[in-house]
Parts: sequence; C-alpha cells; structure tokens
Amino acid sequence: MGINMLYFIRHAQSLANIGGTTPDATQIPLTDLGWQQAHALLDRFAQVDRIIISPYLRTRLTAQPLLDHIGLTPEVWPIQEFNYLSSVKYANTSVAERKHVVDAYWHN
Repeated sequence: MGINMLYFIRHAQSLANIGGTTPDATQIPLTDLGWQQAHALLDRFAQVDRIIISPYLRTRLTAQPLLDHIGLTPEVWPIQEFNYLSSVKYANTSVAERKHVVDAYWHN
C-alpha cells in the first residue's frame, strides 16, 4: 500500500498579483509568469489521482496544464475567498485603486 499525499497549491501569479485591473474576483487570469508556474507543476507531480479546485478562473488555469497532461477532470468545490467589496462597484480596478477602501474596512 502506497503513501497518500495531499498538497495544497496556491494559484500561480495572477493579473491581480501584479497590480493589474481585474473584472471581478472570480475571473482573474494568469500572467505570462503565472502560465510558466502552472506548467512547472508538470515537473513536480508525475502521479496525480485527483485535483480539486475552487470555482475561480485562476485556480482552473493553474491546474490546466496538469489536468491536460494527466487527462483528469477537476473536482470543483464551492471554496470561496472572503470578499467584502462589491464586485460591481469595484470591477476593473486594481489592488492599489481599492487600497483606501480596504484600509477603511479593516480600520472600522
């Protein structure tokens, strides 16, 4: 009987991580470096039985090269991040543009 391992992998670099404007929290794409990081997972994980992702685009894109290589379909779990800003009001803004609102939220 083999050893079962569980790995938690944060998504690769996303447009939001580099200060880009993003449509909303669920639809943030990867950067070119993020795609390189996602492809690097192929070198780290030769055998994978199961991949679980959140419904966020950046998690699917991070897992996609590995999913394609192994031929798996991911399990999408309803994992959500804490989001206290209106996705409508702050759509197409950057982290820097939202900073004053975020600071005020945490201050209060």
